Amino acid sequence: IEAARQDKRVAGIAFELLSPGGLATSSESIFYSLLSLREEKPVVVAIDSLAVSGGYYIATAGNRIYMPSSGYIGNVGTRGPRPSDPAISPEELSSGPFKLAGGNRFDRIQQLDIVKNAFVGNVVHQRSHAEMNPLQIDAETVAEARIYLGSEAIAVGLADAEGSIVDAIAAAAELAGVEQYQAVDLVDYLGLSSDESEPS
Repeated sequence: IEAARQDKRVAGIAFELLSPGGLATSSESIFYSLLSLREEKPVVVAIDSLAVSGGYYIATAGNRIYMPSSGYIGNVGTRGPRPSDPAISPEELSSGPFKLAGGNRFDRIQQLDIVKNAFVGNVVHQRSHAEMNPLQIDAETVAEARIYLGSEAIAVGLADAEGSIVDAIAAAAELAGVEQYQAVDLVDYLGLSSDESEPS
């Protein structure tokens, strides 16, 4: 993302996304990285059948979201293991009552709620300001964590239009104000490694 932001040859980005979600911290990190990129170049997202939970969080950083009517998006919210009160093992010493667990069950519930509120707030803010198809539902409805079929998502403003990566490429070029362009795979074009096992 950072390489694309810095490279003057890259006019806009069409970002194809297929994700069931993942860790809140990873999704949020990618979301903010894409927002930073979007400040300088248009970012258009194409959902490839599924972008839910953290995957949808990432998608909302785009200027536009295209998706198939039969795809799925949404599921805005967080989850975690049921919290329990901390206990200190008789074989261990602890400098404080929460040293081993980090807090009590109420702390964990409150923290989960804080993460959820940030997620919901970012989704509502980004989609409410969408130029093409702004959000038509309130934050409370978004926070229900429903998964929407593509046609339903477009109807309520969680996505902008039916389409694929082809539409996303055309939209990125339009938003970038270019008529003559070449669509390339950025990993290859920028000479980056897509193998996570290799050092970067």
